[in-house]
Amino acid sequence: MESHAQATEDYLIEGLSFKLAPGASYVTNRRSVTFYPQGGNSYAPNGVKVIRLALTGEGWLDPSTLRVMFDLNNITTDTAKSLKTISGPWSFFRRMRLMAGGTIIEDIDNYARTHEMFHTLVSPVKRQNDTIEGFGIAGDILRNRGTGAHPDGLPAQNGFNYFGMPAGSGRTVLFKPLSGLFAQNKYIPLKY
Repeated sequence: MESHAQATEDYLIEGLSFKLAPGASYVTNRRSVTFYPQGGNSYAPNGVKVIRLALTGEGWLDPSTLRVMFDLNNITTDTAKSLKTISGPWSFFRRMRLMAGGTIIEDIDNYARTHEMFHTLVSPVKRQNDTIEGFGIAGDILRNRGTGAHPDGLPAQNGFNYFGMPAGSGRTVLFKPLSGLFAQNKYIPLKY
């Protein structure tokens, strides 16, 4: 029995293996691509509200790398008012429709609420990564608890003392969209 137990081969778990993944000769290049919205570049509650992104091209899309990125500006001039978000960047989107060739693949109404509900179910480490990609601090989570200093020299922020974005400031934020198509691990041919 001992000879059978000692004959097994050691296996290093994936998290501890730092070897390069095997390559493939059919992969000839890799590139990062940015898709811009069609129909404008400034969106506001009293202006253009619908953002349409056309993901087209000759290559393949790795869905795990897809992010929606935008600049958020607090255009108020009243310095007493700051923009305080208690959710991620997805909270600004009411609905998401995903279409391919004129056919609706996904249609999520109340997108912000749905995304937030699914987001509360992921691991704390994943939530922290999403917060870093987003606003840098989540207004619904007590942080620093009144100790430590803000990176900008401001007092510490917590759930009761959350500064948000000051008047006249802006921030670039990004998030991974909640979508069944973009949650799977198969590459997507963009020409179709």
